[in-house]
Amino acid sequence: MNPDKKNKIQHPNQDVWDNLEEQMATDWNEMELTETVDIATRKRILKHIKGQLRHKKKWYIGRAAILTALLLVGFLVRGYWPEERQIFIEGDYTLTDGSIMTVSAGQAYCYGWSEDQPRKVWLEGNASFDVSHLPNRLDSRFIVHVGELLIQVLGTKFSVVTDDTEVQVSLESGIVNLTGLNDQQIKMQAGQTFSYNKSSGGFSEVLPEAKSQIIDFDNQTLREVIKILNAASDTTFIIENDELKNHHFTGSARLDKMGKFYKVLDEIFEIKVSKQNSANVLYKNSH
Repeated sequence: MNPDKKNKIQHPNQDVWDNLEEQMATDWNEMELTETVDIATRKRILKHIKGQLRHKKKWYIGRAAILTALLLVGFLVRGYWPEERQIFIEGDYTLTDGSIMTVSAGQAYCYGWSEDQPRKVWLEGNASFDVSHLPNRLDSRFIVHVGELLIQVLGTKFSVVTDDTEVQVSLESGIVNLTGLNDQQIKMQAGQTFSYNKSSGGFSEVLPEAKSQIIDFDNQTLREVIKILNAASDTTFIIENDELKNHHFTGSARLDKMGKFYKVLDEIFEIKVSKQNSANVLYKNSH
């Protein structure tokens, strides 16, 4: 077969193929002029040149495919995150939509917002929000992510306080929808505060009188502690064993988070608390 009669390979890098074929034709002609090169050797050399040509073609096609894939991924990523992530540490911030965010602990971050997507903020700490109501947006929702908890608002003033076990949301004005694990939802009204348990995914309302009511005890007997708790709350506490009443306790009890108080009693005195009828009974934990 005469290489000069081969069909040209059509490819964007046509000059590369032309040069290779010209080299192949030259080598072929030189072999024809050299009587010492037998027919078998000529065929082996020609087969090697053709192999190089196919290898070059695959290399260029593979490189073009990789480049196309990278461009496509870049386009998709750019479309999903129009802007770089913005990180907000402790301080006061006016967001691009006019909403005001005050981060009091930890940090918050967000990505660029588009008109047809909800405004989203991811919070890792404590913050308060004064959200701008923008009814003309294609999607006017404002969503705050706190772990698994979603706080969805329109135009609202609210605050978020988090710790290792729970998230507490207090609503000053407007309406807020809370969504926890298993899509459990709570619709909050102005003036309400709800606590969200991170482990169980359950919600509980924090009554106004208990929000900041913390009682401190300084080396007081459990008899005195129980008497004070009974006077300060609607719950009745009873000590089952008389010998427990003389134990002295120093610490505090927050009426809306009595679980922490019970845990301290168990750790210090091995005292358990159980619900019996309408009373909380304190008793000695026997192994």
